Formats: sequence, structure tokens, C-alpha cells
Amino acid sequence: MKVSILIVSWLQDRKWLEYCLRSITKFASGFHETVVLVPEQEAKEFSNRLLLPASIRWATYPRTPDKTKWHLHHQVMKCHADLWCPDADFVLHTDSDCVFSEPVTPDDYFVDGKPVMLIEPYRNLVNNPWQIPTQNALKRLVEFETMRRHPQVNPAKIYVDLREHMHHLHNMTLEAFFLTRKPDYPWGVSEFCLIGAYAYEYHRHRYHWIDVSKHPRPHSKLIQFWSHSPPDKPQSLPNGGRGTPLEMMRQIGL
Repeated sequence: MKVSILIVSWLQDRKWLEYCLRSITKFASGFHETVVLVPEQEAKEFSNRLLLPASIRWATYPRTPDKTKWHLHHQVMKCHADLWCPDADFVLHTDSDCVFSEPVTPDDYFVDGKPVMLIEPYRNLVNNPWQIPTQNALKRLVEFETMRRHPQVNPAKIYVDLREHMHHLHNMTLEAFFLTRKPDYPWGVSEFCLIGAYAYEYHRHRYHWIDVSKHPRPHSKLIQFWSHSPPDKPQSLPNGGRGTPLEMMRQIGL
């Protein structure tokens, strides 16, 4: 079983990405490869500023020139994960502002050979920006929120089937659909919610599902920060306190 890690990043998150990759080098083992996907327009600046370990591979994509839609384009690239990780059986998605905090292997995200997907009924959520965009994308009611933790792990087959399904629903490519969505927060689409909701409807048998409203959350080996400010600036931390992510990352040896 080959599980690849995919990180879609951009130059503004370069400093965050550095710590993310340090955490993968320090803590992750047993993964097939790590792929960092960046806009081709920024590739030279990335390579000049960030020296990647040999185990991590660069890939690039031609980003839309419309700056207002850069984040939407960033999202849709994750829905092409099978193209960026062509040898993978499964793809683990993490983001630049996330770091592993202890030793981790693919087995931490599988049960009986199936990737674990956490879900929670939308009706339970006080903050619920993604149900309507996901329903609009899939043209049906969606009961569960599927973006309940980083990382998300998916079978490689999911992505091509999702793209074909969306083309059938909207008579346009998935990329074109994303670029028609509302471009500011809350965005008019959420890639992880879309992938998860599609998987729950059409590929449920491929996952091990855990409803966190009924069962305990599995232990997390990853810390998710918020990259809207630099890692050396104070923000609300995942442990409930307040401080700089940089301090927290140094505590775990990054």
C-alpha cells in the first residue's frame, strides 16, 4: 500500500511550509513520498529560498492570473491529487500551516485497510459555513461535515470519479466549477468537505467512518495552526492558549 503526502502551498506560506516539512522529516515514516505542489509562477522563488530534502518532490501548476481566485485554484489542485501523486494508492492531505508533533506512519490513519474519515452532523455545529456550498456543489442535501481534522486521507480513485461526477452535474470541468465560486471567505466551495461528502455518498465502502458526535476522536498526531499571520506572531493556539506557533513548534523540536 503506497500512501503519498501532498501539500499544496504558495509563496506567502513559505515559512510555514518550512516547519511542516521539518515535521515530516523528523516524525513521518513509511510514506511513499511527499509532494509539494506550488504555482509555477512562484517555483523559482521557492527553490531559491527553500532547500528541500531529497525525499520531498516539487511539482508545479499554472495558477490562474486572477488573484481573487488564487485560493479557489489552490483548493481545486487538491482534487487532482491522483495526477500529482500518480504512484499512490492513497493520498494524505496536509497543509503548510500543519505540523506533525510525534512519530507517525500511514497506519495511524487506517482501520482494516481503509482510511479513517471523521464526520459530524451539520445540525450539531454552531459555526457552519460549508454545508450550503457543499450542497450547491453536489446538488443534493448533505448531512455530515467531513472536514473534522487534518490530515484527510483518500483513495486515489476518488479524485477522478469526483471530477467526472462534477462534470456531469455542472457541464464543466471541476476546475472551471471551482473558479465560478465565491472567491472570498467563506469561500463558495470547500475542497475537503466536497471530497468527503462525495465519498460518503458514492464510495462509503472505501472508508472507515467515525461520527465524532457518537464516538471519541482518534488521537491526533498533527497540530493545525492558522497561516493568516506569520508563525512568529501571536495567535490562539490549538491547545487553547495564546502565543506564537513558532514557540510551540520549537517545543516539539522543529
